[in-house]
Amino acid sequence: MNLSHNRQSSLFLLLGTFLMFATMILHPVGGDFEHLLAVSQMGIITHSLAIFSLPFSALGFVGLTQWLGSNRFFSRLGLAFMLLGLVAAMLAAAVNGLTLPFFIGDYAEADPAIIEAIHPILRYNMAFNHSFDYLLISAMFLSTFLWSIAIFRSGKLPRWVAFLGFAIVAIVLISAVSGVYFLDLHGFRMFVFGWLVWILSVGVALWRAEEEVN
Repeated sequence: MNLSHNRQSSLFLLLGTFLMFATMILHPVGGDFEHLLAVSQMGIITHSLAIFSLPFSALGFVGLTQWLGSNRFFSRLGLAFMLLGLVAAMLAAAVNGLTLPFFIGDYAEADPAIIEAIHPILRYNMAFNHSFDYLLISAMFLSTFLWSIAIFRSGKLPRWVAFLGFAIVAIVLISAVSGVYFLDLHGFRMFVFGWLVWILSVGVALWRAEEEVN
């Protein structure tokens, strides 16, 4: 398949977005030890899917930055923050979706006293995972804002894409000030779904930009 660099980048963004949508839809809700043990296989599958999506997204973001102008300050900085966020996403998925199920699987037949004794480890795992979630959310927020500025100033993509990015940034800010907690599963899903809608719009606009050039 002989596709231009722009359309390859668009496909990478769309594929990464599709895989992340699937991850969010299939992601099991957390709970106590017994529930975590029961959903461990689904947790491994969904988090593996999330990790698998990251290289596609990274290539798409690099292509977006090149199209907007890799010498532009806001575009380059947006890419830098997003790559930081993708690393955080990989670590969060590995810790919560792979390390945790493998760990609790060793205690499937353990006595209640032993299970009770490992609860502090499970709480530490949650706190450790939340630190990566903070990094990911912050990186998504900042990169969306920076790329929206770059899109608006360069004019290389429709400006409604930039306005949509600004709107999502504003909604996140208002939600945070209003007390919305983005680190539980429902809050995280709400944030990521909004961000993925913007990335989907960017991917479609990037594909159409190639048609306009030709």
